[in-house]
Amino acid sequence: MIAFIRCAFRAGVVAGLLAVVSACSAGHASASATPTPAPAPARTHLNVVYGQSAQGLPVTADLFSPTAAKGPAPVVIVIHGGSWDTGDKQATDPYAQALASTGFVTVSVNYTLSTPAHPGYPEQVQEIQRAIQWSIANASRYGGDPHRLALVGFSAGAYLAAQAGLLDSGLPGRPIKAVVTLSAPLDFVSIDKMIRARVAVCGYRPSCPQQPQDPAPSAFATLFNFLGCPTGHCSSQLLREASPSNHVTAQAPAFQIFNSSDELIPRSQATEMGDLLRSAGVPEQVTIIPGSQHGEAYLPTVSPAISKFLGHQLGLPQVALVTPSGTPASPYGTPTVLIVCCALVAAGSLGVILLALRRRTAGYR
Repeated sequence: MIAFIRCAFRAGVVAGLLAVVSACSAGHASASATPTPAPAPARTHLNVVYGQSAQGLPVTADLFSPTAAKGPAPVVIVIHGGSWDTGDKQATDPYAQALASTGFVTVSVNYTLSTPAHPGYPEQVQEIQRAIQWSIANASRYGGDPHRLALVGFSAGAYLAAQAGLLDSGLPGRPIKAVVTLSAPLDFVSIDKMIRARVAVCGYRPSCPQQPQDPAPSAFATLFNFLGCPTGHCSSQLLREASPSNHVTAQAPAFQIFNSSDELIPRSQATEMGDLLRSAGVPEQVTIIPGSQHGEAYLPTVSPAISKFLGHQLGLPQVALVTPSGTPASPYGTPTVLIVCCALVAAGSLGVILLALRRRTAGYR
């Protein structure tokens, strides 16, 4: 009889522990599986003409509007990269669509690509300015708020976002509230100086033992083609005029700047721009990503931070943190804390039950 009671009691111990573990597992599954409501699908409007190029050809954008927005939504213009001479809005459409699913109206734009015979500057900047003006004039047709506008750009597109955003920062009502750049060249004067210094030591050779960390001049060939001047032969006036760093004023929109620590674009382009913005009293965030990834390559790492920044600057504080694939990022982070808490609860329960078992069985001896 005593042996039967002991076995039954031990079975109760196991059942109790299994109940605790099951409850913890269910809690973890619930936290990780459904951290936020699923993003609402976005309405799609493809190849909308927002202006004309200098050659009279249409330039287009793909628009994505949130279906569940309450009232006019903030507008984000997304600008693809590609060294000014390649690329297409289709590359940024997935990110624009994911961003729209969280409450923004997004405008993924094309622009006229640069060719050796037709430099991209200043035409590409002017086209992004037209996209800004078009978005302000037409935002309400797509559920957007023309008074809350931001620009997000990648690499060459990040440069265009910064330059156009700064040049248009004085629009009536100052509708441009934020600019986000990933791997943007922001100061052509300093890039030109870096290249001249390297050429003085090693010429145009691809490797330079005396300056092994500096990229070869050929790496910036597309930049100078974009400006319409051979490497090392741009006028100082053109370099200053084309540099976003030369257009920072106290009226500039808030900036969020990303750059990798060891990539093509020197990290100093980001940090020095941050210093200029800070000195002008402009809200800024500069983040240096470890490694050598460029532009869109590290977007999955920084996408939640971009969503949070845009939500704050554009008055959408409840925006979900979204990855480029459209999957909500868990606000709970790592489940380690939850697992540890469950383990402590299980251990405590085991201790209490074993103590009761010892006292109970002692009474039967």
